[in-house]
Amino acid sequence: MLELPQNMRELLVDHADEYLEGLDDLSDRDAIAEATVEAIMSVTEHLGGLDAEEIIAQLEDEGDFDTSLLEVLGSAFADVEELTGAAVVKVLESICEVEWVDQGGDDDGSGFFGDAVHEEDEY
Repeated sequence: MLELPQNMRELLVDHADEYLEGLDDLSDRDAIAEATVEAIMSVTEHLGGLDAEEIIAQLEDEGDFDTSLLEVLGSAFADVEELTGAAVVKVLESICEVEWVDQGGDDDGSGFFGDAVHEEDEY
């Protein structure tokens, strides 16, 4: 099981909701999967302390995929009736065995990733 900070989950849900609201057509699940992988990388870089590509590799390792995270997400999203930010993250949690951990009330991610990040920073 891969442990990631709870604030990362919240940022991913927000990012996915924002992306999905901007789409006219939710049928291209591969594009949504690509945006999800990009959001994971962006949020990881925003929080600092870990390499975004390493997080993707760890997610793929936890999921024990025969293919890339991108392809697995595209297939998994095809089974979701109503895509929301929370649904996107729930799929990620289930296929990659992610557990979100609260780092003792540390809202900026610094306890998990190292460097402090301010909420007003853009991701």
